[in-house]
Amino acid sequence: MKSLAVLASLVALSSITHAAEKIHAVVTVQRHGDRTYKGNPPTSLTSLGELQCHNAGAFYRKRYLNASSSFYIDGINENSFDDKEVYAMAPDQPLLVTSGQVFLQGLYPPTTDSKPQTLANGKVVKDPANGLQYTTLHSIADTDPNTIWLKADDGCPNFLLQSNAYLESQDALRLDEESQTFYNSLRKDYLNGVFSNEEVGYQNAYEIFDYINVGSVHNTTIAQRVSPGELYKLKVLADRHEWAMNGNASSEHPALTIAGKTMAYRIAERLSVNFQTAGEKNKFTLMISSYDAFLAYFGHAGLSAYSIDFMGLPNYAASMVFEMFSDEDTPAGDYPSESALKVRFLFRNGTEDNVPLVHFPIFGQAELTWKEFNENIDAFAVKNVYDWCALCSASDSFCSENANTGKTEGGNDNTGTNYGSGSHITDNSQPLSPGAAGAVGAVAAIVVILLGLGVAMVVFGVRFARSKMAITEKDFEFEGESLPSDVDLAVPSAVFTSKF
Repeated sequence: MKSLAVLASLVALSSITHAAEKIHAVVTVQRHGDRTYKGNPPTSLTSLGELQCHNAGAFYRKRYLNASSSFYIDGINENSFDDKEVYAMAPDQPLLVTSGQVFLQGLYPPTTDSKPQTLANGKVVKDPANGLQYTTLHSIADTDPNTIWLKADDGCPNFLLQSNAYLESQDALRLDEESQTFYNSLRKDYLNGVFSNEEVGYQNAYEIFDYINVGSVHNTTIAQRVSPGELYKLKVLADRHEWAMNGNASSEHPALTIAGKTMAYRIAERLSVNFQTAGEKNKFTLMISSYDAFLAYFGHAGLSAYSIDFMGLPNYAASMVFEMFSDEDTPAGDYPSESALKVRFLFRNGTEDNVPLVHFPIFGQAELTWKEFNENIDAFAVKNVYDWCALCSASDSFCSENANTGKTEGGNDNTGTNYGSGSHITDNSQPLSPGAAGAVGAVAAIVVILLGLGVAMVVFGVRFARSKMAITEKDFEFEGESLPSDVDLAVPSAVFTSKF
């Protein structure tokens, strides 16, 4: 009976109506856009990356800042940026800051009502930016304790120790041996002069994929030589490597998914500010981050139960979205009761026109009450700087300050609310409840059956298909051996078929 209930909730995802709903707050976690090769710093956003981020902002403008949209955020200013209503943050890194700035320009494009002003002396002054809106993006320096909310794995010694331990595991050593012939075949055309002989192998799966993938877009020689099959093999190996290094929430190493633990709390806290101010503040929150934090959150949320593609790298400019809404028909301007608030999760893997924003279950359910959402986040989140320092065994200056003063907040933002506070969030972390854990497990079993029956199209509301690159089984083979079965049986869904 429980399995049937879970199945019913999944099927409901494709048939939920939104007629009486009202969106009160949205948190969007956005990956940066297309960039230059990480191995050749400084890494910067490309023109293609700028377009992707701008398109992402425009996409969410159409959904949330359009009064005629069913998903319009109640009371938000459609045309003029208001830093009380919109809060944006990014690590103080050029790639991430620029991604956030361009996204905000898509969210709030230049105004058309910019008019010349006449000074007291009669001189007429025109707007030099032709209506460009000066949006606010909070950049967080590495030395600022607030950096843990977006890049918690940076500067975390235990994360490095625990993730690098994977390279000595049986899984990593086996994949290294099985894939070495494939990597060796890439030396002459792509890798010589960039990677040493010792560096060519599975231990650098992401770095090698990144170099060739970036080249396939921006380097004519590589683009003409690399085959779809080679790119796909590189992507699958990089997926496996980075999931093990960042997203394995079942690992006995608690710091491995630290980026997801802090980000989850920050998401809940941003929504909480909207609740605490009765919808006045934080109607739309933008958090710019990198793929490692995405994978860490995917792992804790159990999203691989619904698509194994959540165990792989998200595309450039991919976004996670958390909508806080209510069903009750409250008068315009009124805020609903706490018991009426709900939260749902959506994911968009890129910005191409054919890439949809898809509603996925959140902690085993189609949607959660506000209280349930906070309880699930509370089960694994890291909620303050003190706990981050302890879990990481970090020696940052702000860790010493917290140890000496007992202060655990990361600081204050435009709301006047401490980062360490949030409605329903407590400091008593508990394991995922048996009910929630059971729901995730049941969903995983059901999805396997549904995939076999071809019913997953109805459940998820998306069409499952092979990648647009038309990879064949022959492309996927390694000298008589294929990758492990849990990888090579993956059938990418339409949600994940845009470019890497």
